[in-house]
Amino acid sequence: MKFTTFVAVVAFLAGGVTGWLIKRPVAPLGNPNQVAESTAAGPSAADLAGIEKLHKEDVAATLSAKPSELAKLWTDDAVRLEPGSPAEVGKKAITADDEMERKKYPGAQVASYVPQIELLKVVDGWAFEWDNFDVSFRESPQSKLQNSRAKALRVLRRQPDGSWKFAAVTWNLSQQ
Repeated sequence: MKFTTFVAVVAFLAGGVTGWLIKRPVAPLGNPNQVAESTAAGPSAADLAGIEKLHKEDVAATLSAKPSELAKLWTDDAVRLEPGSPAEVGKKAITADDEMERKKYPGAQVASYVPQIELLKVVDGWAFEWDNFDVSFRESPQSKLQNSRAKALRVLRRQPDGSWKFAAVTWNLSQQ
């Protein structure tokens, strides 16, 4: 179901995080048991607010299903790894794939996209998170509503202006 890959903007963790980590609450999106982990000083309020802003932008862009809106979420050198597809390296490649999918399914509609952030780690301008997400969509206005549940691993990078973008994304469908 390739359209599911189009509506899911989620991330890939390429390496490990070292250091002493403590648990702290994060912004309200997702699971009430979610925690943020960071170095002993903890993530800054500005970082948590910026990450929460990216989470909200992710939901809005996914619901819009517009490649131009989705493209705003990625770093220029981002990597997206999706099930059954080759790696997409760079914002241009990711956006080109999203545009191709949009042309393939011009009447597609995303009815809902609900990520639940389960764990967030913030270290030196990078954030690592995993989540579960539910998505409902139609491939055309006449088609039946389809529901999927998936899990994802995402890497975020703080930008020079303090905002956050996705640097790497991977996800897979969960067993239901």
